[in-house]
Amino acid sequence: GLIGSQLLYLLLDNTDYASISILVRKPLAIVHPKLKVQVVDFNQPLSFQSLIVGDELFICVGSTIKKAGSQAAFKAIDYEMPLQIARFASQNNMQRLLLVSALGANAHSRIFYSRIKGELEQALEKLPFKAVYFMQPSLLLGTRTENRPLEKISQFIMTHLNFLFAGPLYDYKAIPAYQVAKAMIRAAQLGQTGVFKWKSYELFK
Repeated sequence: GLIGSQLLYLLLDNTDYASISILVRKPLAIVHPKLKVQVVDFNQPLSFQSLIVGDELFICVGSTIKKAGSQAAFKAIDYEMPLQIARFASQNNMQRLLLVSALGANAHSRIFYSRIKGELEQALEKLPFKAVYFMQPSLLLGTRTENRPLEKISQFIMTHLNFLFAGPLYDYKAIPAYQVAKAMIRAAQLGQTGVFKWKSYELFK
């Protein structure tokens, strides 16, 4: 994905990380001595439970209802999958969880997308990690592999109007995907304990 690909490259370049394991549906065209690519079937979670080990778990999975095909399919990708992976991680004694959520995530929202994101946050908060970080970016800036015409239009508009988002509107500023990825790594290295929700103010630091 947009953030996940940026995060991977940043982790590979970061000398604080000696080993990086990534779970994917199909092989990646990336070879690096620190990288271990695990091709798994996400429909068979027990088959990869033992692979989710380490110090920190970064989850950047995400879709849209249109791409998923239905609300049920979207929930399976954006709620059930990351929650199952996080449960495995906590059972395997991983210490920190960092998740790409969304601005406006709220378990009580009338908007389906925001409600699912909020419900996921609520469920993850209950898991016994030392630290949990929810990254809540606004519109993401960057080049996606799939075609999203409306998002491209929004990116163009927001890029030219971002200067208007100040004060109370700051959290709604469009943000480059690499900035979110950088923030995830920074959060992972803070050594804090607790649950944290980072909006634009923290993401742009």
